[in-house]
Amino acid sequence: MSAADCIRKKAAAGKVNPDKAARLAELYDEQLAELRHANAPDPEGMAAELTTQIYTHQVKTRKRAVLRQMKAQAAIRARIEASDDPLEAALAVLDFDPTRRQSTELNITTLTQAIRGQAHARMADMIEKFGSKAAGLPDLAIALEKSIGADVIMQGYKGKRKVAMNQVVRELHGIDTGDVDAHAVAKGATEAMEHLRKTFNAVGGNIPKRKGWGLPQTHNRRLIADAEKEDWVEFILSRTDHGKMIDLETGQPFIETKLRRVAGDIYDDVVENGLNRLKPSFSQGKNIALKRTQRRFWVFKDADSWLEYNQKFGDGDMFQTIIGHIDGMARDTAIIKLMGPEPDGTLKMMEGVVGERRAAAALEKIGKERVQASARVGVGDWHLKNLYETVTHANLKTSNPFWSNFGEANRNILVSARLGGAIFSALADRAFSRITENLNGIPAGKTMGRMVKLFNPARKEDRQQAAQLAFVNEIAMGSAIGAARQVGEIIGPEVSRRFADTVMRMSFLSPWTNWGSTAFGMEFLGLVTSQVGKGFGDLIPPVKRAFEDYGISKSDWDLMRATGLWKDEKTGATFLRAQDIIGAVDGEGPLFERHFDAAMKLQTMILTETEMAVPKKTARVSAATTPRSPPGSLLREIAENGMLFKAFPITIIMTHLRRAVQSNIPKNEKAKYWAHLIIGTAVLGTFGTQLSEISKGKDPLSMDPTTEEGRKIWLKGMSRGGGLGIFGDFIFSDVNRYGGGISQTILGPVLGTQIDKLTRLTAGNIQEFVEDGEMRNPGREALKFARMMMPGQSLWYTTLALERLVFDEAQKMIDPNYALSFRRIQDAARREMNQMYFSPPGSGFPPERGPRF
Repeated sequence: MSAADCIRKKAAAGKVNPDKAARLAELYDEQLAELRHANAPDPEGMAAELTTQIYTHQVKTRKRAVLRQMKAQAAIRARIEASDDPLEAALAVLDFDPTRRQSTELNITTLTQAIRGQAHARMADMIEKFGSKAAGLPDLAIALEKSIGADVIMQGYKGKRKVAMNQVVRELHGIDTGDVDAHAVAKGATEAMEHLRKTFNAVGGNIPKRKGWGLPQTHNRRLIADAEKEDWVEFILSRTDHGKMIDLETGQPFIETKLRRVAGDIYDDVVENGLNRLKPSFSQGKNIALKRTQRRFWVFKDADSWLEYNQKFGDGDMFQTIIGHIDGMARDTAIIKLMGPEPDGTLKMMEGVVGERRAAAALEKIGKERVQASARVGVGDWHLKNLYETVTHANLKTSNPFWSNFGEANRNILVSARLGGAIFSALADRAFSRITENLNGIPAGKTMGRMVKLFNPARKEDRQQAAQLAFVNEIAMGSAIGAARQVGEIIGPEVSRRFADTVMRMSFLSPWTNWGSTAFGMEFLGLVTSQVGKGFGDLIPPVKRAFEDYGISKSDWDLMRATGLWKDEKTGATFLRAQDIIGAVDGEGPLFERHFDAAMKLQTMILTETEMAVPKKTARVSAATTPRSPPGSLLREIAENGMLFKAFPITIIMTHLRRAVQSNIPKNEKAKYWAHLIIGTAVLGTFGTQLSEISKGKDPLSMDPTTEEGRKIWLKGMSRGGGLGIFGDFIFSDVNRYGGGISQTILGPVLGTQIDKLTRLTAGNIQEFVEDGEMRNPGREALKFARMMMPGQSLWYTTLALERLVFDEAQKMIDPNYALSFRRIQDAARREMNQMYFSPPGSGFPPERGPRF
């Protein structure tokens, strides 16, 4: 009788659990078949021994995951039960609380940023060498070439970058290329990924160290779908090292037959579910620790094998592959740390505890108050689930890739066409920064001085110092960080992303936002460093209050103070760094958790206040404005289009206004907060409005508050500074800066303006032809639509020349009534604001005079 038959017999007799018996028998049969195929001696005995080892491994892994899950859920339950606002406490597990009332514990969003920064600090050389350059034009050229399949202007740059990156890939796979730069860059990347692996394991993951692993591999869904399944499986298996590929179920090297089956499952999953969403058949439930391990599944034989696969079936850009891997690892590490290996189960627990606590609070009321409290029990529960899907990126998986990509591409093009002058609104960031500086005790002017240094191209050492302090350079990552303030994360087809990214950089909005954030963070960290010589009770009041709000205790501070300060060899500056507080990650345990938690509290405090100093669309805003429908669905597309360019005012309401109203800061500080918020945004918003008017060829407006025009410009400036720029246009007239009325503004540029212009161009002209036998002016309609969709046409320093030299001249050629149109534009400016043009429509370029102040 075989071991499998014996197990089944015991199950039938009730001596062994049937499910356990079935699994053991299946494992035994699988091992036995492979051993017989390999002609191993005593296959039955070896199969029995392997089955015992595998089952023991599985039990140990499951037990560890269960303990982690219980620990995470107990901590979250305690947070919710200790709060007077259960829902807000649950939300604060997922994203930062701007009121600082629920900020004493970590949250997934900010913890992800902190862990990502720790990895980037270890690979500063790679980011400097391969990060996006200048205005983003080289990366845009590469994206265009990949899209249209033709050589374009940056072929030389692309070739050099590819050769250099190939050398780095070889170094990552253990090959000594003799290239000193490649070796240094690869060393940093290896340290970053190894640090992430150890941290991931320390918080509950289980990624084994694999010699020669190299780096992760991306999979291009379109390219894989074009290949036959059998051909793809043969191609990848012929380039992978099967002996180093570990079966996650067994902890042992793969059985050949099972490896082929799993490879086929991966093919099906990539083709059906999109890029990098690998869920092979051997995954167990929705255990996020296993999911991340699966993404390190493929182990290629050598660098050339990896490069061959990447060239044929990957996404090509090795730098973005590494950056994407780090982002995903950081996010999953934060999720496991706070919600356990199976976060979906923790979410259900959180929903239950919130409902339980709110119901209990309602029952404590009497009469009418009890009825009202009972009605509010379930209010806001949808936001918890939406926020969870936002921070875990669960809401990015599309059910309709075509419409999702089409919608994202269209919105990216609109961003590149419309936000070229958004830097004028962003000037109000200095007001938000000053508010946050004042609250936290940062001396006035320090952040601005640091920002000027970071802006200076010759000050490379300052930017490197920022990277080594774990402040992420979003510009080098290829992120349209400037657009993030208005529309959130830029996703979608690569060329459209690059258009948006490039315009954001060329307009200086991305550098302004990125270096403004970095400067504030460095100054805040510098202030904390200056307090190292003081005990907890002797800290300056703003820092002590911030420590208390973010849960940094006396023992935490003593641990931080005992850490040696890091000294920048180039500048001589010293800083207290989070990575030095953490130290070496040698495995999980109380000592690691003590150091890790203290370091993350410090970095969370810095990062959260940085988000307040330079506001960008937050996860809470995304969750509040995004329906629980997949990208590409009708409801999701309507919402995404309707909310385009409206995220910033909502962000200000959900961050600074909430803090001003709901925070526990002292009353005198709160009064200062309101004063800075109102006066600062009004002054800087008005200044930005005047610059915007000049960029359009108009004379600056009167700012005399005793006149009607002066009052209007101050009101509009306040709305612009607070993020309501488009709606502020209606203080002047019923037409916004993009040519739409209030109803079109509410619907958004896609539903309210773009579709209207497209309809006029197509159906409108057809209707005119049918009714009148001719189209009145199709050229003018075509020009309007082209102006709306042209990337970069709103760049503040070129828009006037483009209007006068290109669009005005084009209108003269196609519109017989162009002179009347130009006069109407000038008459409207005089009528509404008594404003003149120093460069009137149709007058050519350069203008005959300058603006009159």
